[in-house]
Amino acid sequence: IQIFVSDVEYDDANLSALKESLKKIKGGKFVGMQYKSAAAVLEISFKGNSTELWDELPADSKKGFKILEANDNNLTLAIKK
Repeated sequence: IQIFVSDVEYDDANLSALKESLKKIKGGKFVGMQYKSAAAVLEISFKGNSTELWDELPADSKKGFKILEANDNNLTLAIKK
């Protein structure tokens, strides 16, 4: 599953919290993160679809984001302003 986060700073606290939560998710394996031009792409191997993954994450790691789009293998997020 790929998680796209647009318009985000590399050292954003919300992005760091999301990344740490993905590393600890049950039934998942964090693959890595790429960052370019204020956009981050996080990849995780997870048994389930993107919305199931999102539902498994702790509320603290999700509070800074809103979902723009979700399908089986992709999740597009934006930072809440």
